Amino acid sequence: MLASEILVNMTVIQPVQIHKLPDLEFNVLRETWAKYKLSDGAILYLRGILVKLFLIGMRGKYPNFAIGRQTILAVRSNERKNPKPPEKPLNELSDEIKEDVEIDKVLEEEWNSYEVIIKGERYIVEIKPVVTMIKKVRGYYDQAGYPIYEVSHDIITRVRREK
Repeated sequence: MLASEILVNMTVIQPVQIHKLPDLEFNVLRETWAKYKLSDGAILYLRGILVKLFLIGMRGKYPNFAIGRQTILAVRSNERKNPKPPEKPLNELSDEIKEDVEIDKVLEEEWNSYEVIIKGERYIVEIKPVVTMIKKVRGYYDQAGYPIYEVSHDIITRVRREK
């Protein structure tokens, strides 16, 4: 996502000057890990978290938000070797050492929920990661000795009004 583009309810809208938008306080209601069993036997853990919430305006009874989010990724596997981190960022490594890995089973995939109050109205903002591609980087292992994976994903968002 470019700095001048804002992701709102899964749609890129016109550029917005974020520094001029209200930065809203919000409460964490629930943050969980999405868990996937991979075709190579590993378990992939993925968590998308909301870190910033900006109010663009209202669309009817619903707020239009710009969100700031971060994603955390972890892996557990029976395959463990001596740590060997890559010498370059994953996207700069040759595709020849990357092997496609599929999701065999979704073990858990819940929405993370946040509460925000706007003009006395309570809204629940929910986000969830969606995995679009997984590649195992052959020959490289993290500090715990687990294989390294390159994971592409997106974060989907929904908002509901609570009465």
